[in-house]
Amino acid sequence: MGNGKDKETSGHGTKEGRPRRYPTEPLGGFAVADIGFHAAEIEELHERAYDLIDDLPVSAINFVPQGANLSIGWLAVHMIVAETTLVHRLTAQEIPSVIESEPNYADFTPYGTPLKPFGSGASIVALGKTVFGEYTIPSLRAIDSLEIPGPIPPLPTAREVLRHLSWHWIYHSGQIGLIRLQWGSDYEWRF
Repeated sequence: MGNGKDKETSGHGTKEGRPRRYPTEPLGGFAVADIGFHAAEIEELHERAYDLIDDLPVSAINFVPQGANLSIGWLAVHMIVAETTLVHRLTAQEIPSVIESEPNYADFTPYGTPLKPFGSGASIVALGKTVFGEYTIPSLRAIDSLEIPGPIPPLPTAREVLRHLSWHWIYHSGQIGLIRLQWGSDYEWRF
């Protein structure tokens, strides 16, 4: 298996996934501990998704299975863009230009439109970590209640936005795992 470089040429193999880590403490610096707990859970879900893609070459990131119109890159960047968009709509904190101008973020296209190519798994992970650390967390720290109004009717409160973000990362991570398998590299889920 090695360091993932074998997959660059072969496209095959199984990656032993990272063990799950269930947060027991909230992230620090939150006025409301429950928001810190949600943030800790979302951070763990990020890490699980990143472990699915960080070793993949560009060919795997942009692979589209027959009969589908999604790639691993599109799904991963979709989760990042959706998180940024929802947090922006919830908190009204401006999205930094360094995020909006990052190539993977800037080239993202809506579902159902032609896919643009994405960079490596490592570049997508770097984007996600920047968004979470420099935008999501500071923006969420400004929230003083889980009951503040949400940005859209299906998500009527901040609590529902945070629950949706967790669901969103879980849902699409499963799709990424399936596309990875279809590309030719399995991922061994571990406790």
